[in-house]
Amino acid sequence: MGNVLQIVAFDVPDPPDYGGAVDVFYKISALAEAGIEIHLHCFDYGRGPSSRLESLCASVQYYRRQRNPLKFLDRRPFIVATRDNKTLLNNLLKRETPIWIEGLHGGSVLESKVLKAWPRFLRTHNVEHHYYQSLANVSSFFAQKIYLQREARKLETYESILNEARRIFPLSRADTDYFQHRFSAVSRLPVFQSQTSVAIPEGRGDYVLYHGNLAVAENDQAARYLVTEIFNALEIPLVIAGRYPSRALKQEAAARGNIRLVEPQTVPAMDQWIREAQIHILPTFQSTGLKLKLLKALFTGRHVLVNEPMLTDPELRSVCSVFTSPEDARDQIHSRIQVPVPAEVIEAREQLLKTTYNPQLNADRMIKEIFV
Repeated sequence: MGNVLQIVAFDVPDPPDYGGAVDVFYKISALAEAGIEIHLHCFDYGRGPSSRLESLCASVQYYRRQRNPLKFLDRRPFIVATRDNKTLLNNLLKRETPIWIEGLHGGSVLESKVLKAWPRFLRTHNVEHHYYQSLANVSSFFAQKIYLQREARKLETYESILNEARRIFPLSRADTDYFQHRFSAVSRLPVFQSQTSVAIPEGRGDYVLYHGNLAVAENDQAARYLVTEIFNALEIPLVIAGRYPSRALKQEAAARGNIRLVEPQTVPAMDQWIREAQIHILPTFQSTGLKLKLLKALFTGRHVLVNEPMLTDPELRSVCSVFTSPEDARDQIHSRIQVPVPAEVIEAREQLLKTTYNPQLNADRMIKEIFV
């Protein structure tokens, strides 16, 4: 009999259209290709069942996330309390196999006394209390800011539950450093994603692109920074691609003739904007996790321009251009807008990305950690 693994996911990871879902979906896909028998348990709060997941896994169980307002009163973080599910725990008990937990969200599985004998491994997607505090810092809504600050405090206190995991697997080097200072069994496992080789389009594009989920405050802040601090003094076109832009972003973009907001409704539609851009500009003000939009741009886009906080994996510095100020960003945009990506840059990306961020190689590393 082959290796069998139970996976507990915080959401239905199909479609893989945001960071956490991308990592979980392509991890499942790579493990299935490696011959692992997967029994997936996932919380569904709007996405619904997935036939693709059901074809990759031996079984898929869906659980309703209990988003009862009374959960705000729980001593545990809201993201944990709303996923505490007795049926899930009973189903996990039915198979004496290792359990892989996606995110601190699944902390109730680590809390469980009856599952103490099961080998339990945890994938961290962020240092969650840092992430929530960063979201609170950029939130403009008082009630939301209070919730995020309170959740950040709970998450910091609750983090000690990670001692119950046999091993912790952060996805970025910065997060790995953080967890290794606090816990004894920590191994970096780079993010899973869809690309296995660099495929940069020939020719040149005629616009600069920023892309991301604009409903996330961090991304809204980055997009508005581009509009008001960098492209306010440029005539070069900027396309901001992402769903649910804020009213403020729409107003600021509309005031400038060189800025276009688009809302791609599918992954292929977004991919087309990414492929056709001449420059990808990706600032962030939140140095947490790993931004998958950066990997997507490096695998399939032309020039990639980032600020320092985007480089949570230091090795990516060698394949990105880094700007330090709005003036520096404008200078670098001018120098690249009509220049093809040099062959040596493409080769450097290929050498780094096909090893460190190769989903099949990372699945093999994961299997050795769990089963050998």
